[in-house]
Amino acid sequence: MYEQTYDIDWVSLSREESIERGFALGVATACGCPNEKEYQRLVASVETTYDQSIVELAFREGLAKGKDKYNNGMTSNQVWEMLVEPTVSAQETGYPGGEYLPGALGRTTLFDTQRGPPGLLEQPSFLTKD
Repeated sequence: MYEQTYDIDWVSLSREESIERGFALGVATACGCPNEKEYQRLVASVETTYDQSIVELAFREGLAKGKDKYNNGMTSNQVWEMLVEPTVSAQETGYPGGEYLPGALGRTTLFDTQRGPPGLLEQPSFLTKD
């Protein structure tokens, strides 16, 4: 099921592709086609632990949605077609990766460093006594 839709001989994936595949792998697992090796590769394919947790979250979301549909009387193929097949990839839409993800799943800028003249990097003026 998963192997028929996605190529499993990949070398590297973008963050968005890893998240998409994580969700699809969760759905496949719910339908009785688990692939632990691919799951471990997907989690390891992203750079940060934050991104790893997002891939794991996508997997769990796919697993939960897949189990819900499967337990409500749908066949494995129906569940797969409903939850995974309609997904349109970024290459098909022409949009750069990540535009189809909710903002909460976007990359955080919390730890990005500021760059610029030293005046921009110093304490803001409203925090200093005059």
